[in-house]
Amino acid sequence: GNEKDLVARAPYDLVLTMNTMEHVTFPGQVIELFRRITRPGGHVYVEVPYEFSGLVYTKKVTLNYHINFFSKRSLENLFRLHGFRPLSLEVAFLPVDQYEFYALVGVFRREEAPLPLRPPGLAWKAEVARAGWLRVRERLHRRFGWARIPWAETST
Repeated sequence: GNEKDLVARAPYDLVLTMNTMEHVTFPGQVIELFRRITRPGGHVYVEVPYEFSGLVYTKKVTLNYHINFFSKRSLENLFRLHGFRPLSLEVAFLPVDQYEFYALVGVFRREEAPLPLRPPGLAWKAEVARAGWLRVRERLHRRFGWARIPWAETST
C-alpha cells in the first residue's frame, strides 16, 4: 500500500523490508516511516544486498539500479539514528531465483529515542576480510562438492 494506508492501519508489531533499501533515494525517510508505523518495542526485519566488498553475487549481474550500498556498520547506524536498536545483524548467503548473493539480514527493535551511533573505527577492514573469506569458502565448496574439506564446508 501507500504511505497513507500504512499510517492509517498503524501501529504494527513487525515491518518487513527485503531488497528495497538499496533502491530508495532517501533510506532515512523510509526508516522514519517505519518508526511512525511501528509500535514501541516493535521490530523491523531488513534484508539488503551485501555489496560492501564487491563480492556480493556469485553470478554476473549488473548493479546499475542500486543507489545505496550498506556495510554492517552503516546499516546499523542508519537504524540507530532513527531510534531502532539492532537485535541481530548478520551476513547470509541467499540463493534466490537465478541469483545467488550475500545479504545483510537484520532485526531491529524500536526504542523510545534515537540511539548513539557506533564510531566507524577500522571494523570495515575486518568486514571486508570476512566477506572475502565467505566467498572463497563458498567457491571451494561448489568446486569440490561435498568433499571432506572441513574448513570449506558451509553451515546450513
